[in-house]
Amino acid sequence: MSFLYFNTSRQDDNALGKLAKDFKEADPKEIQSEVLSHRVASLKEGKLDREGEKKMNVLLEKYRKKAVEEGIEKGIEKGIEKGMHQGQNRLALLVGQLLNAGRMDDLKRVSFDEEYREKLLKEFGL
Repeated sequence: MSFLYFNTSRQDDNALGKLAKDFKEADPKEIQSEVLSHRVASLKEGKLDREGEKKMNVLLEKYRKKAVEEGIEKGIEKGIEKGMHQGQNRLALLVGQLLNAGRMDDLKRVSFDEEYREKLLKEFGL
């Protein structure tokens, strides 16, 4: 960031002197620079630059939508991770139960038969 200091105490009869006078002027009607006069009047009267306001609203909405989309994506990723972790834990508990019960054939079958696996998960309350 850069700062530019402008000495408004020198108000010579040239372009910079006139600008210095304009910078010190409180009444927009007395400001010689048309652009500066218009802007000061707009600010003093509380008028907003409607075109700028529209552009800013479009940008804000764009960034809001992007943030929402990113939030949804992260939520989905976390949900998938959590679901996989829970599924792995349920399967590990089922394997442990089947081993403790000596049910080796069931243990083999749950590795490829999804319906049977779900049946056993219910049977063991998992």
